[in-house]
Amino acid sequence: MIPAVRLLWCVTALVPMAVASGAWAAIGGGVLALVAAIDALWSRGVLDRLRASAPLARLHKDRPASVEMKFEDDRGAVRVGIPWPAGFVAEMDEQVVHGTVQWPVMPQRRGDYEIAFAYCSRPSRLGLWEVRRQCPLGARIQVFPNMQTPDELLAIRSFATGEHARRQLGRGREFEHLREYVPGDGYGEIDWKATARRGKPISRVFQVERTQDVYAVVDASRLTGRPADFEPRLERYVQAALALGAIAQKQGDRFGVITFTDRVHDLVRSGRGASQSALCRQALYRLHPAPIPADFEDVASQLRVQLRGRALLVFLTDLDDPATATAFATAANLLARKHLVAAVTIRPDNAEPLFSHAAANTDDIYRQIGGHLQWKKLHETQSRLRSIGVIFRLAERGSLSRELGALYGEIKQRQMI
Repeated sequence: MIPAVRLLWCVTALVPMAVASGAWAAIGGGVLALVAAIDALWSRGVLDRLRASAPLARLHKDRPASVEMKFEDDRGAVRVGIPWPAGFVAEMDEQVVHGTVQWPVMPQRRGDYEIAFAYCSRPSRLGLWEVRRQCPLGARIQVFPNMQTPDELLAIRSFATGEHARRQLGRGREFEHLREYVPGDGYGEIDWKATARRGKPISRVFQVERTQDVYAVVDASRLTGRPADFEPRLERYVQAALALGAIAQKQGDRFGVITFTDRVHDLVRSGRGASQSALCRQALYRLHPAPIPADFEDVASQLRVQLRGRALLVFLTDLDDPATATAFATAANLLARKHLVAAVTIRPDNAEPLFSHAAANTDDIYRQIGGHLQWKKLHETQSRLRSIGVIFRLAERGSLSRELGALYGEIKQRQMI
């Protein structure tokens, strides 16, 4: 209990009495103390009937929302304050609540959160005290990635059904049936075993593969914790992975998610539909950078065992570190024998050829030289990966999802999977 404003005013009123007559002040003080003690004892249980609860809240990062809470008490309204976790911005510090309330809040970080209790207060029966206590709340909040940014919206919209007709290149890879040879068929299309059995030329007919397996392999090691536009690079990779999933499902492919650091943490096998999208979100929304290096060889070994059929594996990782790029190339060489492997990295600041922009001063010259050396190392990494059949792309941080969608569209058009 803490003194209320009414009690403080009563104490203040005793000051003139003490100046005029000490005896009357003593009597008044004794009466006030007795009344205050009786009020304190009488009001000890004014919050005992209060019951608080909150259903599971699902919010999205950087999007205004509200969390529903319920405070039930037959004695009337109660003042409530919520100890919001770090990463939440609430419009109000406290509210006077009676029943169900929608508390406006802005989440700024993905993940799972729990609010164990709420601070509740109510005036005593005579109003001389304010009774406070921690009321068990048990509110759980899930904050998912924000897929309403311009990059993700443009990437998904560009692959909307029927918006763009993409011509398929080549004859297709999936065998459909056999037929008799007709003039114009190439020698590569003749099935020689069937020709020997039937005694006449037989050709194979192929069709374009419509449904394929696509996996976003998201790196959550220490390098992805570096900032990009005031937040970790991993944040952009998570949003781009979900955007790729939405695009792949619009094109009729099966999509899955793999997360890793020094080992594989989550492997959501490829599938389709709303339930599959929910599984992918569940695997990614609580993913945060870990202070450990990536172990690409161990990850490649696990993926070779667990992924049976051929698939497109899109690694969202940082390869601007030469040692990391070398380790990735060794591991990708094993995976590329069975799968189509692509790696996408956010372009580091100033990583571009020398004198791409005019230098303003001496410091700018040195900055451009450093960026040129970094660009050269990335170019060498790209050449090395291309030699083993691995696709490597640098993407701008503000258009990562669009560039990832363009890469997927190019792979589909060329039937590379």
